[in-house]
Amino acid sequence: MVPAYESLEAALSAQQTYVAALPQWVHMWMGWMEFTFLSSFWFLLARVEARWVLATAVATFFGSLLVGYLFGWSDLWGAVHILLWTPLLVYLWRRRPPLSQGSGFAVWVHLLMATIVISLAFDIVDVAGWLGGML
Repeated sequence: MVPAYESLEAALSAQQTYVAALPQWVHMWMGWMEFTFLSSFWFLLARVEARWVLATAVATFFGSLLVGYLFGWSDLWGAVHILLWTPLLVYLWRRRPPLSQGSGFAVWVHLLMATIVISLAFDIVDVAGWLGGML
């Protein structure tokens, strides 16, 4: 069922309620994801990869709002990650610097890729469960 929120304020309130009910470890994981994605600011001027990461983070934010507004706040939220982060992961994988380089950028890219892989594993399970509940 598609919720029909009367306003953006009502949709955001529903989102806050949904997020508040999540387990503490999920809040910690979300904080880690935000940190790794927003760490792109450190490399923004020097590295095009960081600009793509930031653009994807912004698109994820707005995409998540749209999915939540249209379908309600549920495990379907992970579909936005799957659609946007999978191409980002492939892009970063192809352009990753070797860790042996020892640069902060190399460490960040590898941490971000690991974070994306772990998140996508959770998201695939969540979205599959959501879709299974729709059948």
